Amino acid sequence: MPQEHLQEEKRAARNAAKHSMRGGGLSTLTTSVVVIGAVCALAFGVWWFREISGHCGVVRFYENLFGQALIGGWLTGTGLGLGVVRFGKNNGAPKIRIAGTALSVAASVTLALVAALTAHAVVVDKLTFKSNQQLLEMMNDPGISWKPVKVLGERRAVEAAPALAALLENLDVDANLRCVAAVALGNICAEPALPGTDLDQAVNALVGALENDSTFLSSYIIQALGKIRNPQSIGPLTVIAGDASRSTYARCDAVRALGAINSPEAIVALETLTEACNDETLRSAVTHALFTMNKRTDGKKQ
Repeated sequence: MPQEHLQEEKRAARNAAKHSMRGGGLSTLTTSVVVIGAVCALAFGVWWFREISGHCGVVRFYENLFGQALIGGWLTGTGLGLGVVRFGKNNGAPKIRIAGTALSVAASVTLALVAALTAHAVVVDKLTFKSNQQLLEMMNDPGISWKPVKVLGERRAVEAAPALAALLENLDVDANLRCVAAVALGNICAEPALPGTDLDQAVNALVGALENDSTFLSSYIIQALGKIRNPQSIGPLTVIAGDASRSTYARCDAVRALGAINSPEAIVALETLTEACNDETLRSAVTHALFTMNKRTDGKKQ
């Protein structure tokens, strides 16, 4: 009997040691998976939301949803997995703990795979290795994508300005694509203007496209005119700023663009608008623009 009792104790001790080691292994694995998943989620979130920051409003809305859904899915899967692990540990159920660890691993692996595939697709679509001429040829495609237009704008490719102006003036083109064309024109023709830039053509195209039914498009066009800072746009911007039928958002954009131009004519236009303005939000934007313009003028004098 004593020998049998001793063997029973040894067997129990061995089983306890095995369970302890298995539990420790699971705990280490779970912690490692959560840490790796958190690093992936953080890196992807920072990169993704910076990557889409320059896209037009509608496209950026869905891209934001994608990023939030991916990170939210990882958080949900990891949280559930950790909860199952804790439940199994508290109830002495190693199989349940294994299931929880597997759930956490699946969440992190899925996040890493989707993030890697997304990054690969973005790198391919960025057209980084294509020349400006190749990108311009892609713009001749009837099913043109906004991506070559965006890249040409980021590169400030002066030779692309005429094609972008034509794209902006084409009423049959999708409004989102015209928004990207407006942003690209603003980047290419922004001060200081690069040699060979036809500012008159760009400004005429932007001003001509102001009459449209898209609030987003008007906003991007106005912002582009503010970047170019050409005196020819003062008149149209003044009309928009004083047009009560337009949204306060568009009128404030026009005020900021006039402030960016910072010429005597723009100052007169804003001062005249202040006298006739009965919108507090717009009045505040005008006051801020005039203050900034005066500050720049004082700085130049000093």
